[in-house]
Amino acid sequence: MAAKRRMLLLLLIFLLTGVLAHAQANGGSTPRAPQIYGLGDQMIYIDGGMLVPLFYMDEGGNGFPTNLTLGAIASVGWNSFLSNTFSLGAELGGTFSFSPNGRTLVMIPLTGKVTYWLRFYPFEFPIYMGAGINFMKLSNYLYIGPILKPGIGAYYDITSKWAVGLNFVYWWVPEIYFGPNPPASQSRFGNFLEISASGVFHF
Repeated sequence: MAAKRRMLLLLLIFLLTGVLAHAQANGGSTPRAPQIYGLGDQMIYIDGGMLVPLFYMDEGGNGFPTNLTLGAIASVGWNSFLSNTFSLGAELGGTFSFSPNGRTLVMIPLTGKVTYWLRFYPFEFPIYMGAGINFMKLSNYLYIGPILKPGIGAYYDITSKWAVGLNFVYWWVPEIYFGPNPPASQSRFGNFLEISASGVFHF
């Protein structure tokens, strides 16, 4: 477990170091100005970090442990601005973690995303809601269902093109059955917390 945490920490450090180095080499001396976005402005980003399993809940509202290890996560996304404060986008991610008996749980969510942006130059604070489809695989079992991903981020504008930041995203992952196999009583609602670092490019 300690080795996995060290690996995730190293991945975050490499991500932030790479983005900072690239920004310094490609315009780090460019004078910065407060970001003002308009219709047609866009951004792409890459996230990397960890997914913390919180708890499962059944249809009766009873909560119980996930019995999963800390997960590694990566995602890539795109936003298109409608105004200086609102954007629409899409995100494709992936995460994996392990059960006590060594089975691997893989989740690949594909979500649409609406974001509201708060700005206190040179910082940006996106508040967003993602919703879409989650592909979940445990051993040979595949389940396709919905997912909701509300979140908040804190970004620092290095230049007019590049930014780095942190994200805190809540994953709500329903796993709903209608019976008879599996029975409806085995429906579950997964709750996870994503903590990730971002490298962002504006264009």
